[in-house]
Amino acid sequence: MTSENQPETPEPTPGDQPQSDAPQDEAPQAEQLPPPTLDILIRNLFFQAAVALGQLPSPITNKVEKNPVQARYTIDMINMLHEKTQGNRTDEETQIIEQVLYELRMQFVNLEGGEEAASS
Repeated sequence: MTSENQPETPEPTPGDQPQSDAPQDEAPQAEQLPPPTLDILIRNLFFQAAVALGQLPSPITNKVEKNPVQARYTIDMINMLHEKTQGNRTDEETQIIEQVLYELRMQFVNLEGGEEAASS
């Protein structure tokens, strides 16, 4: 057989992407994410606590729901990160984590005070 009888295989071009089983939209999203930082982690936990405190609607139900147990747990988790990262944070990270803890603790006290008054 000569090479003339063999079917031609097209050469890949730079725009061709390999086929994969993964959805096409996953790879670009991963490339757009910022690098993980303590600041981003604290802010994510802050928003979780704000949802549990009823300050923001749940992203799942789109309703404002109060969950003091979850709020307390998330605040405790942020406090644990505050303690475990002592001496290893930048001044900006320290300011963010301390401000977040202060705000969440005040909101938690207001939530607990409001629930106690409502049950009286």
